[in-house]
Amino acid sequence: MSEGERTTSDLLSSEEPPRFESIPTHRVSPVRAIAFVALLAWVAFIWGHSLVPGEASNTESYGWVAMLSSTFTSWGVGDARTMNLIVRKTAHFLEYAALGILLVMAWRPRWRHPSATAVAAVLMGVAVPCVDETIQRFVPNRSGQLTDVLLDVCGMVFGLLVATGVRALVRRVRSS
Repeated sequence: MSEGERTTSDLLSSEEPPRFESIPTHRVSPVRAIAFVALLAWVAFIWGHSLVPGEASNTESYGWVAMLSSTFTSWGVGDARTMNLIVRKTAHFLEYAALGILLVMAWRPRWRHPSATAVAAVLMGVAVPCVDETIQRFVPNRSGQLTDVLLDVCGMVFGLLVATGVRALVRRVRSS
């Protein structure tokens, strides 16, 4: 052994802990940690909602139709089935818009290439609705639909754009 090298027993017996300069340490902000937990909880909510049997899901949707029927009527929509379709598709879009916002909050670009973070977020945003619609295929009186996946992805992209735009606006205001 050459001079200056330390053995394992030297490291274990020394009072100073070994330094690992090559291991990067990153502190995760509390806001980002909360956003990540909220993201996981939101995905669990979405998938949990997909486990609701068709009759119960329909009952929930028609509850919203009853609450919003005067608004629908003022828009010229009088058919309850059409109202139900609007409620269900709007719920899909808004669920995934919220997912897009949470993705931006949890996965702020920290890599060398921020576009890689965006790609990872979009991939997750596509995987979640694919799993969501697959779950529905195995639930009584539910069906997984490709059109719902496309609507979900549109909602997620909308949420990503809104959250990214708000973040850019906040940065601009703070820097001026």
